[in-house]
Amino acid sequence: MLENYHFIHGKLQGLSEHSVPLKRYTDDSFAAYSTNLDAYVMWLWECEVGKFTALFATIETHLESLPVKEVQFHLPKQDVRKAGELIHQNLDKSIKHIGERLKKHLSHSGDMAAVVVQCLRATILKTHERHAMLAKKCYDLELDLTVDRLRTSLEKLH
Repeated sequence: MLENYHFIHGKLQGLSEHSVPLKRYTDDSFAAYSTNLDAYVMWLWECEVGKFTALFATIETHLESLPVKEVQFHLPKQDVRKAGELIHQNLDKSIKHIGERLKKHLSHSGDMAAVVVQCLRATILKTHERHAMLAKKCYDLELDLTVDRLRTSLEKLH
């Protein structure tokens, strides 16, 4: 599905340069393409670190109804620390599994794989930044996984 949106957007973009009415369809195809790309990237990441992302989703849910200082009474600091250590220890293995999934799903489309990898890197770094901010804000805790280590591991994807 993602590849279809990528293909359609590329074709419509080329045609819409000469036809104003096609501009709307080009924008619609790009919106659908972006939505599906983001969903695929999050699925890839959550397949490997689902418990970690679910933990921070729970923290964000608690923040909707609780003050920042009370979150730690509903979700222990040890759980956050343990999840952070686990992802830090298994990061290279997780990145390797993501790479294998990409090869399996997009082996016939090198261009699409490159687009997914680029989006994956940006999304993971943005997600990590948000998780680190939540850990610091709610628990006064620094995550074991640093941005530099994450970038280094993500560079292995190609």
